[in-house]
Amino acid sequence: MNSSETSFSTKLSFMIMSVLMITSAGCTDSFLDVTPEDTLAPGNFYQNEEDAVAAAYSVYERLGTPDLYNMDGVMFILANASDQAQPPGVDASRAALNQYEVTALNPITSAWWRASFQIINRANAVTDNVPDIDMDSELRASIVGEARFLRALTYFNLVRMFGKVPIITRETKSFEELNKPRAPVDSVYAQITRDLEQAEQVLPVSYDNANEGRATVGAAKTLLAKVYLTRERWQDAAEKAQEVMNSGTYSLFEDYRHLFLPEFENGREHIFSIQFHAGEQNAGKQGRFWTYTAPSAQNTNGWPVAAGGSSYGISFPETNYYEEYPDDYRKEVNFFSEWTFEKRDTTVTFKPHFFKYYDPGQTNAKRSSVNFPLYRYAEVLLIYAEAVNEANGGPTPQAYKAVNSVRQRARFEKPDSVLPDLSGLTQEQFRQAVARERNWEFAGESKRWFDLKRTGRLMEELRADGKDIQEHHRLFPIPNLDLDLNPDWEQNPGY
Repeated sequence: MNSSETSFSTKLSFMIMSVLMITSAGCTDSFLDVTPEDTLAPGNFYQNEEDAVAAAYSVYERLGTPDLYNMDGVMFILANASDQAQPPGVDASRAALNQYEVTALNPITSAWWRASFQIINRANAVTDNVPDIDMDSELRASIVGEARFLRALTYFNLVRMFGKVPIITRETKSFEELNKPRAPVDSVYAQITRDLEQAEQVLPVSYDNANEGRATVGAAKTLLAKVYLTRERWQDAAEKAQEVMNSGTYSLFEDYRHLFLPEFENGREHIFSIQFHAGEQNAGKQGRFWTYTAPSAQNTNGWPVAAGGSSYGISFPETNYYEEYPDDYRKEVNFFSEWTFEKRDTTVTFKPHFFKYYDPGQTNAKRSSVNFPLYRYAEVLLIYAEAVNEANGGPTPQAYKAVNSVRQRARFEKPDSVLPDLSGLTQEQFRQAVARERNWEFAGESKRWFDLKRTGRLMEELRADGKDIQEHHRLFPIPNLDLDLNPDWEQNPGY
């Protein structure tokens, strides 16, 4: 573990405790954090720079919890709901996501909804209170920018998954404030855009080692480019991606494997990642994706899993996806299908599983320091290529260069393998080529469902994959509990 891991995780473990007294839920019946009357009041907490930093860290802390970007969060809701991954069917709530039998009582989607609004309320606490603190003005503006970025990121996921959602931009302090109407989708995107446009003006280009992993101007611009792409604002998406490309801050790793190794975390290709740390002092901040994607086994040779640290093996690639994946270097990094048992000294061949989140430095599958790369430079290049193709009625030399650089990296030690450089394509051919490249480049990174939805291919592709998906499955159901708390809300159609 490097020094930046230790410093950042230590701050997350200790500095957030006081601010959580302000922003933690006072009642588990609500989807929002509400300040209990007997806890530390915000007026007594937001006094100095240390308080402001702790408040910002409390927002980041929620990202790595099981309900969001760890374990039962993004992996199962999005990867297993696409044509990339599937669960073994041993758990009804997870199988329901894969087979589109989700109801408003599904615990995974309900937990995602609840945790998302808890992040929003923590971000609101920052934007409400930090501007009044007497501290360094540049740092103060940056911290507020971080909160705006994290609020925008969370709303971006919510609006794509649930459609209309309540727009809440002030800290919730009473139960009366919970009864907000579900805002139109256009209004939600307008709020997301405002937050990101303000964030990109004040966020720093980078941080010192002790603060790696926090939102930067590059992260805000990348997310804004993705928002523009989703809204089919092609020229805006291309220009915003170009700003990131021209910044000189980011570039592709030469080796695709380095993207998922702790020693290269927060490197030149990583734009914004969910931070995980496996040490004993980082309880609750340990990545679990390897736990959930490895075969169920203990004490293995080659892929060490300590006794008592068995993996669960409850998310693995769809067979068709694995078989159709091109035989490039990425396939070696993303998947594996052999497991050697230490005590039996035998090698077992089984269904392919995701390998990319394996942490070679750990002997316990329930602990990993592998970050979850939410946005990386390869995505900026592919956003740019797609947006330019749509804005110009066909690919340009610059669009070819962007997507071909990703394909060239994929060849790596197999220069004569598949995936030659693209050239001479029509607009439709290039559109399909970029879609395929995204599907391969981001294997198991939970982008596929969003890509299929925004390009209008969700029904076609998932029905071809054998899923009984209907038109109303373009959205997930609003949790029943929140409908009960907000009688003016209507459930999404079909649920």
